[in-house]
Amino acid sequence: MSPRRLARSPVPGTRCALFELDTIVSMDQGNIPTRPGNWLSITAGRFPLATSLAGAVLLLCSFPPVGFAWLAWLALIPWLALIEVDQFRTARPWARIWFGGLVFWAAEVYYISIPHWLLWFAWIALSFYLSVYPLVFVWIGRILVHDHRVPLVIAGPLAFTVLEWVRAHLMSGFGFSMLANSQYQHPLVLQICDLAGAYGLTWLMATATVAAMIFVTRRFRAWRTLLTGAAAVLVVACYGIFTKDTYMVSPGAAEINLLVVQGSIDTRFSEDEEEQAEIAREMFEHYLDLQRNGWDPEQEHPDLIIWPEGKYPIRDVLPQSDKSRDDKYRSQFLAFHRMLYEGVDQPPPMIAGGSSVDSASGDFFNSALLINRDGDVIDRYFKIHRVIFGEYVPLQEWFPALDRLTPIGKGLTPGRSATSFLVGEYRFSPSICFESVVSHLIRDSVNELASIGREPDVLVNITDDGWFYGTAVLDHHLACNVVRAVENRKPMVVAANTGLSALIDASGRIHAVGPRRDTALLWMAVPLARGASPYRTIAEWPIIVMTAFCVFAILTRRRGRGWIGIHVVST
Repeated sequence: MSPRRLARSPVPGTRCALFELDTIVSMDQGNIPTRPGNWLSITAGRFPLATSLAGAVLLLCSFPPVGFAWLAWLALIPWLALIEVDQFRTARPWARIWFGGLVFWAAEVYYISIPHWLLWFAWIALSFYLSVYPLVFVWIGRILVHDHRVPLVIAGPLAFTVLEWVRAHLMSGFGFSMLANSQYQHPLVLQICDLAGAYGLTWLMATATVAAMIFVTRRFRAWRTLLTGAAAVLVVACYGIFTKDTYMVSPGAAEINLLVVQGSIDTRFSEDEEEQAEIAREMFEHYLDLQRNGWDPEQEHPDLIIWPEGKYPIRDVLPQSDKSRDDKYRSQFLAFHRMLYEGVDQPPPMIAGGSSVDSASGDFFNSALLINRDGDVIDRYFKIHRVIFGEYVPLQEWFPALDRLTPIGKGLTPGRSATSFLVGEYRFSPSICFESVVSHLIRDSVNELASIGREPDVLVNITDDGWFYGTAVLDHHLACNVVRAVENRKPMVVAANTGLSALIDASGRIHAVGPRRDTALLWMAVPLARGASPYRTIAEWPIIVMTAFCVFAILTRRRGRGWIGIHVVST
């Protein structure tokens, strides 16, 4: 009987073996390493929990607040070593791998629980959901490597990149903590994102990681694999050198002068009506005083003023609303505008984050408003991508009682289409809050607007990050905005309550950034860009093909292989 056939047929009176029949390796915790000389896979097989936790720690240190960007090029090594382990004899190692993923994601998204005690349940649910991804990464990687004999240098990056893409689409999409985002402070590395989005950079980084790992664990003999990794690094570097200024318009030739108002009010919830009214008055006075006392209209003349998400204190009543009480809100809206620009002869237009209400239908929108110098709302954008547990609760439409059990109440009505605001001769495309963490959402919006002749010159993200009390999520959100600017080759302006407001050019360079959890008036001369990135045309077809390949590999795997099994030979 051949060794391969015998390996699939456990027989009484047999013993465990490696690929070489004369090499016997003792089993510890139910695992058998794949190659006698591979010390890393042997260690991973014996100590899957420690290996998984090591992967969690390395990934955590790659992202803010630690932010060792170079570590992201090595952070996948423990998970890759688990892929190389030949067989897991029991299910226990898989539970330990999952636990390492849970530790990573629970630490990475801890900020979800900060604003309100009920959001602890959202943090737990989100952590458990995301913890599946490292586990599935190892599982798919093992199917590709052990069942289909795909080299690890191909299988590892393929599986990891596909799962990042899946994570950005499922459950309304979660684009934080992508491997590529760790490089947001290194524009030279980021340029490759205009080809295949953040996924392209993730794939190349993972390829370099596998190559380095294999070269070291094979005792510096795997020269072909090393050359593959070196080629990945060389592609990233050369592409960055030759394209970092390709899309930029000459400095000073076309710039827009903006004033971004960054307030600093931490999010607070209250069921007491008097306290709610006090919170509203505080926000009203905070932003009113910040702009009126910090801006000298006689000396400084911005083309546009931008406020963060939800900080325009008077609700916007939609034109189709016809109830008599809506006239009160309309008059209050105009009164606040006059108060805000008291003594200013020619007030500039402004983009402000507010709330829009349609009293006829009962719809309530999180909106970006374009307000002209007379205080009239001349254009609106309604947020499309709502944040789960922050702006809506699943099943809320079928179980209205949930409205009374959550701090967000009924939740928000989603918008349906992208919008670009025309200010002078330039167009601004707003996104709100975490919409900018999802690659395809921003790309699709830009392409949709370009198709109808309203292609934006500048991307604008208005956000209220006061939910997170100055934690590292501010850095994560900024990283996403930097990557979106490069992917679409459009400058990005960020107006964020509590920070980090920023000006990012089309090459991902950060020209200005506001303070963390503090107030600021940021003057920005926005450098324009020209041309469309390949990513906008190619979209995500390469990774869709990669995903289809992984699905095919899963469907054609050998039963039990890569999950639980034993290699045996006759005694």
